[in-house]
Amino acid sequence: MTFTEEQQKKCRTAFIDDCRQKAWGARCHAEWIGKQTDGLMTQYEKLKSQDDALASEIKTLETAIDYHTVDNRQKRKELHERRNALVPVQNELVEAMRQAQAALQQLYANAEQSLALAAHAVGWSWKEAPAVSDPHEDDANHQKNSPKQSGKSDLMDRNTEDAEVIERHGGDHLS
Repeated sequence: MTFTEEQQKKCRTAFIDDCRQKAWGARCHAEWIGKQTDGLMTQYEKLKSQDDALASEIKTLETAIDYHTVDNRQKRKELHERRNALVPVQNELVEAMRQAQAALQQLYANAEQSLALAAHAVGWSWKEAPAVSDPHEDDANHQKNSPKQSGKSDLMDRNTEDAEVIERHGGDHLS
């Protein structure tokens, strides 16, 4: 297939526009994920401050004069339970932020790759490769041009060879 210069110019322009659109889309998507990550970070910081406040309150109760009373122990137990309930939520937020960061890296890489591909396409054009002959065609042509045109001739040659071998070895043992 060959392309005229006008066709190549049209295809090149469309391809470059497509690459730039993909880069734009990747950067837009990355920006949106970045904003979502900011929200996750805000939630994490809020939970972290709650965790720190609970830890401080537990520490205060542990060092209080009445640390040995049932009420104090019960209050500390409740605070520990509240604090332990925060851990899974914090872990989920950390995992979501990790995944968002990986997605951001991939999107930025895709954008850069699309822009690099567009830059490459500016000077590229379709060049026809030299025609390569089919090896099966060569075999078919060789068989057509050979003196043996049928299976019958090939069979006769084998029979002749067999007869010569029998004569050389004395065909007496065959009868």
